[in-house]
Amino acid sequence: MRDWFFLTNWAFLGMRLLYQGMENLFSRGSLAVVITVLLSTLIIKSLTLFSDIKSRKSTMKMQQVQPELDKIKKKYENNPQKMNAEQRKLMKERGVSMMGGCLPMLFTLPLFFIFISAFRSWSNEQALRLVVAAENDSQNGTNTAVEMVESYRFLWIRNIWRPDNPLSAQPEMSGEQFYSTFSENIEKYYYLEEDDGKLREVLEDWQFFDDEEEFIRIYDEKMAPVEAVNHGYTNGFGILAVIAAATTFLSSWIMQRGQKNQQQAEGAKAPNKFMMYLFPAMTLFFCWQYDATFSLYWIFSNMISLCINLTLNAWFKKQAANKVEVLNR
Repeated sequence: MRDWFFLTNWAFLGMRLLYQGMENLFSRGSLAVVITVLLSTLIIKSLTLFSDIKSRKSTMKMQQVQPELDKIKKKYENNPQKMNAEQRKLMKERGVSMMGGCLPMLFTLPLFFIFISAFRSWSNEQALRLVVAAENDSQNGTNTAVEMVESYRFLWIRNIWRPDNPLSAQPEMSGEQFYSTFSENIEKYYYLEEDDGKLREVLEDWQFFDDEEEFIRIYDEKMAPVEAVNHGYTNGFGILAVIAAATTFLSSWIMQRGQKNQQQAEGAKAPNKFMMYLFPAMTLFFCWQYDATFSLYWIFSNMISLCINLTLNAWFKKQAANKVEVLNR
């Protein structure tokens, strides 16, 4: 991972450090993973909370001046330059920024893709650890790899490090999938540097660097006890992806609803709903494709956003009521 985008690297290493701490408290397994994902989400949300509040305030100010902007537009409809100048002047006087309401998207979209990559790296590292454990078991007669796989179960999901997908996701990687995933980027993983070369040694013994077909044969043979644990099962039912998409829509709808109520009070136009439908569709697609830990992260993130939006809506509603009360005096 040395040459990956630095923010992805930081996200990966931060989650990794948290996970190691949770392993010490709860032992290896899905509980440690879920708690790590929740803590990571809370940390990220705490970093973006200020921009969320600032954006909502900016949106509220824009809604308040919208009727006056519409009047200027109507007054100078035949003089676009004058209209733009007068609108900019009004917005400057009222402290309104046209881009203020877009701030959360400037954070949300990059975080979405950064965490897709970081969670994939985290799950890939577990696949590498499993290979080392399987080789040690074959040499020592132990059962560590099987125990690891059994510890990865979470609710209906057989392996939390794989997608919750009933159509294409197997609980474990096949030899062909493993080779396709790591053949061009195996050196990027820190795990190569932290186990005294054990992973490289195992991959060399399994012909990973020399013969693809032979590696796949050896991999499938060595991993047979692991694959037998979940043989005949898909990794889930796609439920997490649906929940992630639904909570994405719900969080956006609650935020839009609060803005719509304010707009109706001020006589402004209805908000653009395009992103409210596009982002849930993107969420469904990505959570269907990537491991269940990312889906959990997105669900936790949406639920926290939902609580924030409900709180802000109530606060803005109270402020609007106080404003009306003052004007009526």
